[in-house]
Amino acid sequence: MISLAEHERLAASVCFSRELDDQVVAALADGDVLADERWRVYREMIRSRFRKVVQAALPRTTSVLGDRFEARFAAWLDEAPPDTRFFREVPVGFAHHVEAWLASPEAADLPTFTADLARYEIARWGVLAAPDDEPAQELSFERPPKLTRSLALLDVTHAVHAKKKGPPKAGVAHLAIYRAPKDDAFEAVTLELNELARDLLRAWSDPSETPLVARVQAVTQARGTAIDERFLEGLGALLEDLLRRGVVLGSR
Repeated sequence: MISLAEHERLAASVCFSRELDDQVVAALADGDVLADERWRVYREMIRSRFRKVVQAALPRTTSVLGDRFEARFAAWLDEAPPDTRFFREVPVGFAHHVEAWLASPEAADLPTFTADLARYEIARWGVLAAPDDEPAQELSFERPPKLTRSLALLDVTHAVHAKKKGPPKAGVAHLAIYRAPKDDAFEAVTLELNELARDLLRAWSDPSETPLVARVQAVTQARGTAIDERFLEGLGALLEDLLRRGVVLGSR
């Protein structure tokens, strides 16, 4: 009789190995013909469920991969299988696997926007799966800001967020992706930011206890931006817009 640890190792091999090893199945089945068949069916069920959630999270990326998707999917499960019990977190591992693979010579003929697209789609997926926000205090420059948990900041080199048809055009963009109510559900909304707004949001996202005013000052000093009337008007408009959108919730 095999140990529990060995049983777990063999079961993982059945589910995740690139090629199914009949000897591994036989060791688990221990001579039971029905058990042998059940393990083979179980492998296909697990892989099918993972495949569906990956394709749901990364529809455009998997479309770009085309015929290579199945090979990448099998390689990912074999080399770095999921270590989470939450299906919503499964696509993150595949996205990281694809991003690393895209830097290899094997993927040199794929479109240059593919890595940006994978990062963008997995950011949207993560935003939709983020936990709910806790109540915030009224916004004060003397307290640390509180931002929504459903926020991802992303710099891309192709317009993967654009709604125009055709391949995304090259060009740096600074994106803020957040979750917003839509009918009875939610949607992932993408804002394109200028560099100053991007730097401010990054500073405001820091979990430290630094007050909002000090964070604004740190950004302006680092960028050499004068805190003049024009800046203050722009800052007020940015904060008003982000508060309305629920990106900035208030203060902690």
